[in-house]
Amino acid sequence: MMKNYYLSRTEQELISVLKATDIISAQEIKELFPGLSENMIKKVLLSLVRKGYLYRLKRGLYLVNEEPGKPLIKNPYWIALALFTGYVAFSSALRLYGFIEYEPFTIFVATPRKSGKREIAE
Repeated sequence: MMKNYYLSRTEQELISVLKATDIISAQEIKELFPGLSENMIKKVLLSLVRKGYLYRLKRGLYLVNEEPGKPLIKNPYWIALALFTGYVAFSSALRLYGFIEYEPFTIFVATPRKSGKREIAE
């Protein structure tokens, strides 16, 4: 049985706005809700992550879940580009433009500097 989570009024307002997007940054939320303090935004975001409505990709960047607790990645290329500044490259670009049939397990993003590696899902 799934656990029920109750949302505060602020959380409800935030979720209603976030349903229209897949990825949102804390800065964008700050611009959408100028009446909320930075501290309050952090608390609400942390609460929504704990309740499963958001998935934290990195500091200040969140994936909006359609169903609480079940992150669904619609477009992994958008997430890769949101995490790293650069462009989709190598076999990932070949798949994106239809030159290869198989779906690679890794999305490559070419960046101007060494970036590292980040795992999002299994």
